[in-house]
Amino acid sequence: MSHFQTNIIDSGLIKNERCHWTRTFGRSLHSTSYTEQTSRMGNLIGDLENDTQAAADVATLNATEWLNTMKAAHQYFISLNEQRLAEQEDSPDFTTMEARKEVRAALSDLFDYADVMHKISPDGTYEQLAGEINPLIDQTMQIVRSRRSREEAEGAA
Repeated sequence: MSHFQTNIIDSGLIKNERCHWTRTFGRSLHSTSYTEQTSRMGNLIGDLENDTQAAADVATLNATEWLNTMKAAHQYFISLNEQRLAEQEDSPDFTTMEARKEVRAALSDLFDYADVMHKISPDGTYEQLAGEINPLIDQTMQIVRSRRSREEAEGAA
């Protein structure tokens, strides 16, 4: 048995504390949410540093460097998670596809209204409106067709 293994067994960490650590912090920390991971890791680090017996066990195992590495990784994880959350706060709450559906529905309603008003209106107001809208629709459809053609060409390549 190596010196390291003897120290682990003699320290009582394996004999007395193993079940405590497993019950307290769990075995599958990686499969929990970011918030729970951060909380559990912070509690584990705090216990290993502040609990007298745990701190003595860390020293007995010559694991201070390991604990410092774990603390640094934990702080880095927290900073990356905070950065990710800040970026999410800056992003819009909707996707382009969702906005497109709403705009398309609103335009359809508007065009239906303009069509009905054109048919029942005696003056040429809505005819003039249709004359201005139709070229815009043609321009938009041309852009959509060219985008689809490009996407199809890129997909075939």
